[in-house]
Amino acid sequence: MTNMSSICICILALTLCITVCRGDILLTQTPESISVQLGGSATIRCKASSAIDDDLAWYHQKPGQAPKFIIDFNSGMSSGRYQGSGYDYDLSLTISNIQAEDAGVYYCQQHYSSPLTFGGGTKLIIQTGVTVPPSISLFPPSSEQMAQGQPTLVCLLTDYSPEGATVSWEVDGNQVTEGVLTGEEEEKEGGKFVRISTLSLSKALWDKQDLYSCKVTHSGSTTSAELRRTQCSV
Repeated sequence: MTNMSSICICILALTLCITVCRGDILLTQTPESISVQLGGSATIRCKASSAIDDDLAWYHQKPGQAPKFIIDFNSGMSSGRYQGSGYDYDLSLTISNIQAEDAGVYYCQQHYSSPLTFGGGTKLIIQTGVTVPPSISLFPPSSEQMAQGQPTLVCLLTDYSPEGATVSWEVDGNQVTEGVLTGEEEEKEGGKFVRISTLSLSKALWDKQDLYSCKVTHSGSTTSAELRRTQCSV
C-alpha cells in the first residue's frame, strides 16, 4: 500500500468517525402545550443534547399553514414581543403580550451543525371563556393483564376546557417516561375535552413498586390521582 493510499484511508476513516460519532443533535421542547390568557406571557424551553452556542431559530405554525420563521438567537435575542435567553444546552423563548394570532405550534431548530434538527413542538393555546379543570380517574391493571404478565395503568381525563392538558407519571415519587403512551386530546360535545394516558410495565416492576401517580397540568394548575398497588385486589 502506498503512502498516498494510507493517507486517503485515514482521511476517509476520520470523516466517517466525525459523521457517525458526532450523532444528530436532539432537541427537547417543554412544555408539550401551554394555555395562556390574552395579554399574558408564555415561555418555551428547548434543551439540546449537545452544545449549540446560540445557533437556534424558532418557527411558528398556525393551523393549516406552513411554519413561519420568527427569530434567530444568533442574530439577536430580542425581536418585537419575542425574547430569547440561554446558551449551549438550555435555551428559552418568551412571548409577551399574547395575542390571538399567537396561537399555534412553536418549533425550535438548531443550525449549529448538520443535519439541522427540530424540537417536537409546543402548542400555544389562547384561553377563552371559563376554565374547567379535568376530572382525573386512575385505573389499576385488569386481572386479564395480570394473568398475561403485562400490567397497564390507565389515567383518564374528562370534561375539561380549554384543551392543553398534559400528563406525566410518577412511581414511588420518581418521574417515569418508559412505558408511557399518551393519546391526543379529543373534543366532545359542548367544547369539553378528554384524554387518555397509559403506563405499561412488567409484572416484576409492578410487584416491586407501590405508589403510582398520574399528574395532570391544565391552565397552570397541577393535580394528580394516586393508586397504591398494596390496595389493589388484582
